[in-house]
Amino acid sequence: MTAPGNLRRLAGERGSTASLVVAAPVMLLMLMLVVHAALYLHASAVVQAAARDGARAARAESGTSDAGAARANALLDTLSEGLLSERSVDASRTATSATVGIRARVLGPVPWLAPPVSASVTSPVERVVDPAGA
Repeated sequence: MTAPGNLRRLAGERGSTASLVVAAPVMLLMLMLVVHAALYLHASAVVQAAARDGARAARAESGTSDAGAARANALLDTLSEGLLSERSVDASRTATSATVGIRARVLGPVPWLAPPVSASVTSPVERVVDPAGA
């Protein structure tokens, strides 16, 4: 036979167990969302760096838009393995500017959440100019 005080104590323990059953999944989801946010920020920095590097290759005096796209893809392959999906790199070059744009989706621990990330960099094309103005 249990004393009335012990029954109150057992009822209190059941209440704390129930709150743990509710709180644990919520805390786990919050942790996964924080990790996903960190991965998104990292992916954003990687995509920006790849676009900047691709534009640098495309704007060189002997550069081409294909060289810019290849450089951006090479950097993305190196830095974002398993991080990005649905990746596309667009590069263009005119007589005065070179542009590299990247779009992708960020993969993370939350399977139903794959936010888009994008970056576009435009730079002037390098060219030789006669200092005499002729």
